[in-house]
Amino acid sequence: MRTLGPISILLLSVFLPSGLEARQDCAIIEASITESMPDSVFTADRIAAYTAFESGALDSLSVAGDILKIDVFSRPDPLNPVDTALEPSARWYSFMLSGVKGREVLLNFNGSEAVRPFYSYDGKAYRRFSACESIGCDRVLKRFSEDSVYIAYFIPYTYSYLLGRLEHWSESSRVSVSSAGKSTLGNDMPLLVITDAAVPDSLKKIVYMHGRTHTSEAPCSWHLDAVIERLAFGEDPLAAALRCSTVFYIVPFANPDGVIRGLSRSNVTGVNQEINWDRPDPLTSVEVSNLKSLLESIMERHGRIDMALNMHSQVEDYATYWVHTAESTSDRFFSEQMRLARLTMDGNPYFKPDDLEFSDLAPRYVEGWLWKRCGEDCLAITFETPYTYYSENPDGEWVSLGNLSVFADHTVRAIGDFFHVSVPGRLLFPLENKRRSKIVARNLPEGRYSVSLLERDGCGGWIDAGTVEAGKSGKVSVRLDGRKYVLVKLELTD
Repeated sequence: MRTLGPISILLLSVFLPSGLEARQDCAIIEASITESMPDSVFTADRIAAYTAFESGALDSLSVAGDILKIDVFSRPDPLNPVDTALEPSARWYSFMLSGVKGREVLLNFNGSEAVRPFYSYDGKAYRRFSACESIGCDRVLKRFSEDSVYIAYFIPYTYSYLLGRLEHWSESSRVSVSSAGKSTLGNDMPLLVITDAAVPDSLKKIVYMHGRTHTSEAPCSWHLDAVIERLAFGEDPLAAALRCSTVFYIVPFANPDGVIRGLSRSNVTGVNQEINWDRPDPLTSVEVSNLKSLLESIMERHGRIDMALNMHSQVEDYATYWVHTAESTSDRFFSEQMRLARLTMDGNPYFKPDDLEFSDLAPRYVEGWLWKRCGEDCLAITFETPYTYYSENPDGEWVSLGNLSVFADHTVRAIGDFFHVSVPGRLLFPLENKRRSKIVARNLPEGRYSVSLLERDGCGGWIDAGTVEAGKSGKVSVRLDGRKYVLVKLELTD
C-alpha cells in the first residue's frame, strides 16, 4: 500500500498555471489526502504503467505483438451499496506508460471509450491524440517520442489543482473560501462565496452551483473554473454588475474523494451521489448530507435560492441542459428553464436548440430535492458539457480548455440576462404578461439603440426588432405584446 502525504506536495498529474502552487494553508481548507492508495504499478514485457499519482486509475494491462499492442483495462468503481442494480462505471483512466520511446504502440481500451483521449510527456501539458491516431472509439495507434507518456480520458483537474486555484481566487476581495463539510475520507468540500460585499445581500439574487459529482467529468471542472475566474476577477461591466446583484455559492467538487482516487461516477463507498438525494439518512452519503445542510443554511439565511446549476459532463457529443417537463413541474418552471437555455445558446457556437434534452423531474436528484422545498421559485437544472465535440459535429471544434472558457462566458452572460442584469450600453427590461406591455428607459446617452426581443415561449434566441433613437431627453419607450415577448434588450449601436 502507498500512502499519500499532504496534498500540497506537487504530484505527477497536477498541472498548475505559471505562478500558482498548491499550498496546504489555502484559505481555511485543510489540504490533505487522508486515505491510502492501492498498489499502482503494472508491468508487462518491459512496459510499465503507473497510477501512483492523484486521480490515477487503471485496472490492468497486457502486452503482445511486434507492434506493441497494449490492452488497457479501466478500473470499475466500487459496487454501489445503495442502488445495487447499478453497474459500476469504469469510464475514467489516467496512467503513465514507461518504456515506449520510438516504439509503435497500439492502445486497446477495454471498459471505457477512447475517442481521441489525451496524452502528455510531462503530466502537465496535455494534447489530444489526432484523428489519424485514433481508431474507432476504443483504440489509439501512435509512435511516442519520449520514454514516458501520460494517458488520460480527459485533461485531469485534480484536488491539488483545485487547492491552488482556491488560493488564487481567495486573493480577490469578492471571494470568500470555506468548507461545505468533510467527505467520507475526511477531505474538505471547498465552498466559494462570490459577491460584492458593499451591496446588501437583501438586494441580490441567490445562485448555487456544484460540480464534479461524477468524478470522471473533468470538462465540467474546467468550465466551472472559467465561470469562477470571470466572477472573481472580471473587471468587465457584466461581471461587476453580477457581483453587485447576485450572491454566488459554488462547490467545485461535490465528490473530492472520488476525484483523488480516480473513480468515475461514485464516491469511495460506491454511492452514486447524483441519485442519492431522496434516500433516508442511513443511506445518504456524507457528501450529499453536507450539500443538503449547505442548501438549507443558504435558504435560512436568504429565505430562498433563485437558481441552482448542477454542473456535469456527458459522453454524448453535445452540450445540453436537462430540461424538466412541464408535466412533472409547472408551465412557469418549464418556460424559465427554456429561457435560460435559449439565453445560453444566443451567439454560442457550441450549443444549439437540437442539443436540448428533456426528462421528468425526479426526487432522487438535487433538482427534485429543491423542488420539494422551493417549488418553481428556484430554477434548478442540470447542465452538461461533452468530452469530445459539440452539437454532434466531429468536423467542428473538439472540446478544449479554450472553448470551455468561451462557453463559460456564455454561461455567465445567460445568468445575467436571465436576471435582467443591465450594463451601460446594454439594457434589459422584463415585460408584464399582458397584451399591451410598455417599457420606459430613462437617462440614456444620446444615440441609436438596437431593439431585440425574447419570446416568452419557444426555442429561439433574441429577435431583431429594429432600432430606436434616444435624443437629448434620454428617454425611450417601447410598447409590445407581453403575452408573446418576455424580455426587451436595448443595445447602443453608435
